[in-house]
Amino acid sequence: MNTKHNEKWTRSLSAGVLVTALLLAAGCKSVPADKTGSALPEPVNEVKDQEIASLEETVSPEEAAAASLAAEERKKQELAKRAEKNREVSLPEGGTLELIWIEPGTYTMGSFASWILSQSPQIDLKPIVPHDVTLEKEYWLGKYEVTQGQYEAIMGKNPSHFKGSDLPVDSVSWFDAREFCKKLTAIEKEAERLPEGYEYSLPTEAQWEYGCRAGISEKFLLLRDDKDSKEEEDKEVLFGGGFWSDLNSGNKSHPVGQLRPNVWGLYDMSGNVWEWCLDMYNPKESVKSSFRAYRGGSWFSSLMNCRCVSRRSNSPGYQNIDLGFRVALVPVE
Repeated sequence: MNTKHNEKWTRSLSAGVLVTALLLAAGCKSVPADKTGSALPEPVNEVKDQEIASLEETVSPEEAAAASLAAEERKKQELAKRAEKNREVSLPEGGTLELIWIEPGTYTMGSFASWILSQSPQIDLKPIVPHDVTLEKEYWLGKYEVTQGQYEAIMGKNPSHFKGSDLPVDSVSWFDAREFCKKLTAIEKEAERLPEGYEYSLPTEAQWEYGCRAGISEKFLLLRDDKDSKEEEDKEVLFGGGFWSDLNSGNKSHPVGQLRPNVWGLYDMSGNVWEWCLDMYNPKESVKSSFRAYRGGSWFSSLMNCRCVSRRSNSPGYQNIDLGFRVALVPVE
């Protein structure tokens, strides 16, 4: 049944509650005040002020510019090195599917801000409690959401509501997405192109969020207020790249890869269509009745629901016009 998700809680969320949660989540210090509630002046730290002045005097504009260029060059070299490990899969009928290499690492999964907001009985939210996750083995994520052309090449059909070979496939269930991955694994194994010990699958929520964040912590993205930061760069950090939401989508999905990717080169991690993940939404439920998670928001979603930590769930047979998936090449469990 093609129905839109219930996202009314984010649309009615007060700005004051949200800002308070974000500041608390990032560990902001309280401001000293007198008995009347007026803020007290900050104590003068002459030694610290002298150190800052001395540092500013020792770095010339030319040296600062050179350091900035050197940092940009290091970044380019790192991205080029990562790109060497990317993969391209040949599909039937001449199509391809590109995969971005994701290196092993540790990060804090979940949202402190969402967890704080969830403590209010007026807010229907089930965030992941923030905790450290270590991904010990390398894996690959689809550079783009699976398109209708790619889906039809593997499955021989196209169930999408919005039609277009470069549009993300929509109206697919969790079972459909899993079947796509199984068939792709079989094709690549028969062609002897499948890395040993790996298979195509849906990403776990941990793998998906790690790729979406691309090495950026929530504390940084919540309180990034330096003078040199740009609005578009801040959005890239918070939302995992450029994204289609209810503000700019025109109430429809768009061809994949039209907007800016995130730092690791993944497109549309936020917005366009929600993406199925492998996990049960609540692992304590029985396997037969448990819901499955999907992440990232869609063309119909508000900004809050397009964040890297946004998550929803439904039964594995559920289909929707703003729900698709992204393939992953992961170690066999």
